[in-house]
Amino acid sequence: MKKSIMLPLVWVSALIFLVGSTQDAYAAANQQQQSQSKHQVQQIKPLPAKGKDKKKSKPALQTTLSTEKKKDRLLIHMKLRNTSGKDITLSYSSHKYEIIVNNENNEEVFNWSDNKAFTQQLIIQDLKKDGELSFTEEWNLKDKAKKKVPKGRYTVQVKMLIDVPSDTTATASPKLIASTVVDLK
Repeated sequence: MKKSIMLPLVWVSALIFLVGSTQDAYAAANQQQQSQSKHQVQQIKPLPAKGKDKKKSKPALQTTLSTEKKKDRLLIHMKLRNTSGKDITLSYSSHKYEIIVNNENNEEVFNWSDNKAFTQQLIIQDLKKDGELSFTEEWNLKDKAKKKVPKGRYTVQVKMLIDVPSDTTATASPKLIASTVVDLK
């Protein structure tokens, strides 16, 4: 047992003996242990960098999104680029991304995965330094009720559902979400 915990326990034992009330002493011991635990958690948190020494890290993975309007559909192009500076191994299922479209009122009008089935098979893929994965999907410009959406401004958001190795996220958090605004006329 650590010395820093041992001393309060000895103190609590003496308190039990002197006071003679085990309930009050137990409450005091429990409060002391909680206080001690909180203190230990605060000590292990890393301190933020200060001033000019603070460097802004590039994300380990960078998601980009672009759209291309066709007559009766919107092509959604997604890329996931390895910006970690080293080769990494990614894992994901067949549901590797999610695409959501919201209207001007922030109401969801399209969710790419609705009415789709996905396997739980784990796909493991190496992604070379500066390599990228590219995907393209399309939205037929219809809402959840299968009606053509009215003209207006829509926000398209993609989220990559990729598991990233923990040693990659230690340097910089991956950017797995991207969004863009599309004007439909």
